[in-house]
Amino acid sequence: MKKTFLTLIALFTFAAAQSQIRTGNSGARQANVELLDSAYLKCSYTLRFVQNAEKPENKKSEEMLLLVGKQMSHFFSYTEFQTDSLHATMTHEQIMASMQTGSYRFGSFKYHLFKNYPSGKITTTDAIAMNNYRYEEPYEKPEWEILSDTMTILGYNAQKATTSFRGRDYVAWFTMEIPISNGPWKFTGLPGLILNISDTQNHYVFECSGIETPQEKIVIGMKKMNYMKVSKKDFNKVYERDRKDPLASLNSDPSVKIILLNEDRTPKTSQQLPKIPHNPIELE
Repeated sequence: MKKTFLTLIALFTFAAAQSQIRTGNSGARQANVELLDSAYLKCSYTLRFVQNAEKPENKKSEEMLLLVGKQMSHFFSYTEFQTDSLHATMTHEQIMASMQTGSYRFGSFKYHLFKNYPSGKITTTDAIAMNNYRYEEPYEKPEWEILSDTMTILGYNAQKATTSFRGRDYVAWFTMEIPISNGPWKFTGLPGLILNISDTQNHYVFECSGIETPQEKIVIGMKKMNYMKVSKKDFNKVYERDRKDPLASLNSDPSVKIILLNEDRTPKTSQQLPKIPHNPIELE
């Protein structure tokens, strides 16, 4: 797939801006994190998802991580985290070369979910174009129907449950052998850890791939950044605009001007750019 020169520049500029808080030694990186809790359980999930609802046969995957602490939990893309960690050791030239060869992989999900932070709420941080956002919402628990079906997952006895949540119908498998009311993404409210959960269209499938009790302290923290604090409703508007008009989204920051070029070096217009596939996990 061909990539325009300025598209790479846009990605590079964004990555370079993000790296300002990631470079340096581990002590410096920790100084850029607001410490919130420490994790006593680490759960890995593979997320398989349909990015374009019009092409459900095309599925992508991403590695996700759930860190469970005594007061709260943190759910985020481990794929994106690895990219960040790798980026901290690379020069700008190395990043550019990796982009051009396609070996530099960005995660599809940049959000970080902090469940029960502050108490009774979910705090989400996310990045769109050149801006970082933060918003809060009530820590809503789905209404579950627990069924008698059972199966074994990763050696644990799991039980079936179903729910309708944020516009999708889900089937979940949870285990009371780990009596923690938590799971991937915003799922919670069952009497045990959710190991697998998928919507009935299989557009979003979370499969637990590993559960660990950390031997060393794992910090749950939020990056100290200049977040734009918005409501969830306003964030969704920004997200929708980004999908419909990514060029306008990139240029929403008045301090940055990005021009994408055609092969004849003439500037691209918004109408010439393809819309970003849009199939959010929340439909309402």
